[in-house]
Amino acid sequence: MLRIIRLAALIFTGILLYPPFCMGAENIVTFYPKAITRIQSPPDESKLSIICQHKIGEEFVTFIGAEKKVLLAAITKEKLKHPEKNILLRRMFVKTKTMPVPFAGNIVDWAYVFDRNNDGKIDYVAYLIGALPVKPKDFPKNFPKGSETASMDQLELFYKNSQLIFRHWADDHFSGKVNGGILESMDPERKFWVDGWTLIQSTHFDSILDTCYNFKDDINIKTADCVKSGEGYLTHRIDGESVFEAKDLDSRNKLLSLFNEAAGACRLAKDSFYQE
Repeated sequence: MLRIIRLAALIFTGILLYPPFCMGAENIVTFYPKAITRIQSPPDESKLSIICQHKIGEEFVTFIGAEKKVLLAAITKEKLKHPEKNILLRRMFVKTKTMPVPFAGNIVDWAYVFDRNNDGKIDYVAYLIGALPVKPKDFPKNFPKGSETASMDQLELFYKNSQLIFRHWADDHFSGKVNGGILESMDPERKFWVDGWTLIQSTHFDSILDTCYNFKDDINIKTADCVKSGEGYLTHRIDGESVFEAKDLDSRNKLLSLFNEAAGACRLAKDSFYQE
């Protein structure tokens, strides 16, 4: 009987200390499709409005919403006054002397923010990195590689498949630290083309990267394991081939802390965030 009482006490303590897990909050793998749905079905920019703005150090963190609920967080050097005019939630082209090019907006330092366990703190961030083309399923095998010249039809394919690209960062332990990420996986032979996505995790929340694989459209369907390199994994990102290590995951903690410090100053609560 005493053993049962002790076990019940341990379970109760666990509920008090780790409510997110008992509440059924989703992890990065299960939540990623919902984040993608949000990104691919954004509200019209004209509906964006400032919910709250707070200066931290030399930067302003602005929470931007739709329907009076927080949807985005932007980081700027100056006060952001008109998000509906300066932030683009979908692909756009601007004309140049030669041809139109993809455009991501005047303000590009922003992210979709989520509170998955309803505690008023941000625990999932989809951070914009720019506008890039994503290879379609019927991508032609003869598309130019390296410095080869592309035809007008091939350039049209490039622009047609361009979209806003985000890196996803998740705090699945709900402790204020990032322990998982989803990054773009670039075609190493064709510059600027996104070939798929890379999931990297520390599943034991101990800063040791123990999971890494590539996928295309479905995060549950692995297309390839990552190549292990030292204590990290080899990745092909827009900034080139490099090894992603635990310190790269830890570096995102600063971003999460910045957003949550501003969220606290703005007194954001569990019902402050836009729900899917």
